[in-house]
Amino acid sequence: MKTVPGLRKKNSFVSLAFLAALTLLSWPGLDLNTPAAQEPDVFEAKKFQVTNYYQAAGTIRPWQEPVLSAQVQARVKEVLVAPGDMVESGDLLIRLEQDEFKSRLEQARLDLEGAQASIQRIRREIDEAGALLEETGPQFERMKRLHGQDVATQQELDQAASKYFQARAGHEQALMALQEAAYSRDALQEKISELQVVLDYTSIRAPARAQVVRKMVDAGDLAAPDKPLLKLQTRHLLRLEAHVPERLISRVSLGDVFDIRVDALDKKISGRAAEIDPAADADSRSFLVKLGIEAGPDLYPGMFARMLIPVETEEMLMVPESAVRMIGQLATVQVVENQQKQTRHVRLGRTVNQRVEVLSGLSAGEKVKLQHLSP
Repeated sequence: MKTVPGLRKKNSFVSLAFLAALTLLSWPGLDLNTPAAQEPDVFEAKKFQVTNYYQAAGTIRPWQEPVLSAQVQARVKEVLVAPGDMVESGDLLIRLEQDEFKSRLEQARLDLEGAQASIQRIRREIDEAGALLEETGPQFERMKRLHGQDVATQQELDQAASKYFQARAGHEQALMALQEAAYSRDALQEKISELQVVLDYTSIRAPARAQVVRKMVDAGDLAAPDKPLLKLQTRHLLRLEAHVPERLISRVSLGDVFDIRVDALDKKISGRAAEIDPAADADSRSFLVKLGIEAGPDLYPGMFARMLIPVETEEMLMVPESAVRMIGQLATVQVVENQQKQTRHVRLGRTVNQRVEVLSGLSAGEKVKLQHLSP
């Protein structure tokens, strides 16, 4: 079969065009339906919903600040901690002199041994008196019967009665002595328990995990129940005490989580409302709110902080900070329109999350050039 030369050439062009189209459609990453992307260094001015906050000033404090004092009066023998030390619950902090209390405890134990020995002796006397009573009682009853029958004389009856009543009196006295000895024993046991507690009071221990803040006593000083010895603070458990105006207290409930601004650290942390005073302060017209916060290595009691209470939400026209160029006190942006740049003066407001509010000089939808991406 013969092929027409012109037709062969025409078919070759068609084949090449088909292959080119097929190659174009199958090229990896190419999407013919994708619209042209916006320039990466251009931002369209938009309105954002921004929440306004009331900043309730407050102070970071330890959740607990126990002040330790002695429960008994005694000389301080040894102070085992210094300010700044971290202590665990039950750690020994101060040891008081124990000699006097040990001596009193030992004497009470000796007295208890004597009381217990007396009880044993009296119980033997009770047994003897009881045996004598069991012997003289029937004899007295027998003599009464015999005397009634004129068999026994009055003298024999009197002698039997005397022996019986003496035995009964001795038995009753022994029972009373046993009761008194038991009371004495119980009192001594109670005294020993009290002295043991007093002796334990000479070892002053940490009530919980805490940090020593102040040491107000040294070895040799006299410790007394009304004299503070150490001040501790729960360094790992902190709270923010903030004063919330009465008009905003309805926005705070127990368990609510709020942002907290710590100015000294230039950062935000969060806290949960743990306590709300039930009555407002009459002078400041505010409520004391305590927020529990997590302790950190850079958070210290006494730091100033602000509790951020959401108040209202408003729309703001905003652009990135990088779109603004400051010339002295004047703020300018480069507006991009029809691929042309125009420098325009703007008046700025607040800065929120690396975006700045534009009060005037720019409208929503206009595009601005980002300065940090400019060539």
